[in-house]
Parts: sequence; C-alpha cells; structure tokens
Amino acid sequence: MTSDTNQNLRVAVVAEMASDRMGGEAVLPLHFFRELRRAGVDARLVTHERVSSELQESLGDDFQYASFVKDTFLHRLFFKMGCWLPGRIRIGWYTMTVNTLTQLALCRLVRRLAKGGQIDLVHQPVPVSPRTPSWYFRIGVPVVIGPMNGGMEYPEAFRDRFESRFITRIVNSLRFGSELINVLIPGKRLAAHLLVANTRTQESLPRFSTPNVSILVENGVLEEEVTSELARTSDPNQQSTSFLFVGRLVDWKGVDYLLRAFAKVRQQISATLTIVGNGGQRANLEQLAAELGLADSVEFTGALPRQDCLALMRSKDVFVLSSVLECGGAVVLEAMANGMPVIASDWGGPQDYIDSECGLLVPPTTPEQFEHDFSEAMLKLARNPELRVQLGNNGPQKVADHYTWTKKIEHILQVYSAACKH
Repeated sequence: MTSDTNQNLRVAVVAEMASDRMGGEAVLPLHFFRELRRAGVDARLVTHERVSSELQESLGDDFQYASFVKDTFLHRLFFKMGCWLPGRIRIGWYTMTVNTLTQLALCRLVRRLAKGGQIDLVHQPVPVSPRTPSWYFRIGVPVVIGPMNGGMEYPEAFRDRFESRFITRIVNSLRFGSELINVLIPGKRLAAHLLVANTRTQESLPRFSTPNVSILVENGVLEEEVTSELARTSDPNQQSTSFLFVGRLVDWKGVDYLLRAFAKVRQQISATLTIVGNGGQRANLEQLAAELGLADSVEFTGALPRQDCLALMRSKDVFVLSSVLECGGAVVLEAMANGMPVIASDWGGPQDYIDSECGLLVPPTTPEQFEHDFSEAMLKLARNPELRVQLGNNGPQKVADHYTWTKKIEHILQVYSAACKH
C-alpha cells in the first residue's frame, strides 16, 4: 500500500477501553491509533468515555479524532454483580455482559460513521480472546479483528493449585457455549480478516470463523524504546548478578516459584532480585521471602512509572518471568529491547519471542522441577557473564527486526489493503 493510499484510508480503531494507565490489552488500541496516524493514516479512535480525561492529556492534537460512548444503568448493575464471582468466571461474566453492552454502543456509533461516509474500515484490536464474539458485523465497511491471543491453559501439573476442577468444568462449558454464541453473533465469520498472535490462538478460533487469517504478534515495542546505546560488556570483576522481575503480583505469575528458585541460587552465589509490581499476593510473597532468608537480597519496589521500569532494565543483568499463564508477555519484549537476556517459562507468550539467541526457556513440568530448572538457568547466566552479555546484546536487534510497532503497522496496512478489496 503506497503512502498516498495510506493517507486516503479512513480507519476507525474501536475498543471498549483504550488506555496507557490501565495496562494489559487496553494499551493496544491506543498504540494502533497513534502509530496509524504517525504513518499518515486518517485514523480515529472510538472508545469509552471513562478514558476521555486521560486521552485528552496524552493525545494532544489527536484528541479531536477520538469519539466516546457512555455507561448505562445496566453497565453498572452487571459490573457490581460480577464482583462476587471467582477468577476466570468473573472475566467471562464481564465479557458476556459489560463488554457486550459497550460493544453494542460502539457498534451503533461506527455504523453511523460508516453510513455517513466518514470511515472506510473498522479495526477491532481487543478483546484479544479468540473466543469472544464480535458484534462488529454488517457495519457497511470491512472489519479487521485482532491480533487475538489466547487458547491458554495452566500446565497440567499446576492446574489443581490455580483452579478447582469445578471451575475448570465451568470454563470449558463456557468455551463450548462460545461456539454457538459465535454462530448467533457472526462477527468473526463475516470479518474481512482475522489476526492471531500464534498458531495456538488460530486453533482456538470459533469453528465457523472467516478463513482469512494471518499471524501478527499481539505486543510490540516503540521504535524509540529499542536501545541504541553501546552493547553491554562482561565484567570479570563483577561480584554479584542482579535479576529483575516486572509484573502484577498475582498467583499465576508464579513469583513464589521464582523466590524459591532464587533461594537456591543464593545458596551458591551472590545475587540480588528486584521485584517490581503490586497485587493481591504481595504480602504473602514478602513473607515468603523473609521465611527463605532473602530479606537482604530481594527488594519489592511496588508499582513504578514506566520510565523507571525501563531504567531498571538498562541497569540490571537478567530479566526473569516465571508465569504459568502468560498469553502475551509484552514485558519480555521490553526487556529484550533494553539488552537484557531473559529467563522465562516455556509456556504461552514467551515462547513467541524467546529463542536460544536471546534467552533461556524453562519448561513447567512439575512445580518442584520447575523451581529447580529455573534456579539452574539463573545460575547458568550468573556464572557465565560472556553468555549473559551475548544473549542480551542479541535482543535489541531481534526486537528491531520483528517486534516494533513500526513493523506491525507495515503489516497491518497490507491487511487493510486486502480487506478493502474483500
């Protein structure tokens, strides 16, 4: 697609939420909107009004291209009802109720835009779940959905800890029901194109989805955040190795496994571990660190501003991610972009980014074996500074070649072009 064509294309990026501050998938539509406009595309953002104050502050002149829908009484009612539900059932409830109500309001708005000849294409980047039905059909213009990322389960040996069999049966029933729902709500069947982050997600799409599917990673890094500094060098006189974790302190992030692995490391070498983030498990994890005798070598910083996190990535030696249910793992790409070798679970999102040239993957076989193997991987990089530096220095180039938002926009523009010919 030529630059002139890009400028003539009018795209509505629609999302229930678009925010830098909320984290998670909410940042994706915002990145698409910003980068599309940077690429010369006449893009507008259509989202919920609860983020309007934030967007007015962060978008500057581009705020004029944002449109908003409002909550209703039913939104508030269903949200309060969902607060009493556990884990993944609560997520499913919000998807079926609150998110659906918001999607319907957004649909009405983009239909008006399409009917008025103001847009040529609708792009729905979120929700990233491949099974969530899309109400964006018969809009009057082509619809592109994704990149989606899902189809995840806990590793078999970990399931009983994180989810009861009763909850698992309910989740599986909801997934079975989603096939029927996606027949009745045919957004993914009638879409011009679907984007998925990996083959795992493609296999999880509703059975009757459009065959027009391609792979595009869910996450990305801003080109200006890929380090252009001098490569790291090994220091033979370095006495201690510093490890860094960044993420929410929730059970499935597996930080307790990381702490027990790190305790084994500390029995053999001098090392420190910095844990950045907040969450419901923080008090328990701090207590565990104390019980393991790690009070002098583990620091819990709480949540930090993004720039502070990036500064830590540039100053610490190794990034660690012990999650056992990580669909995406954007933080892995950020660590790689800042020259950090990565040790992560060989499960889910990290598998999409990490190979033997930039990090180590640890299979989550059993909890005990996982802790042992994770500690061995940490010791390997701590004791081999040349390997550590080599893996870290490979990261920025790999991110620049494959995972920047600039690369993603190049791909998405080709998808838009094909969709408009659909």
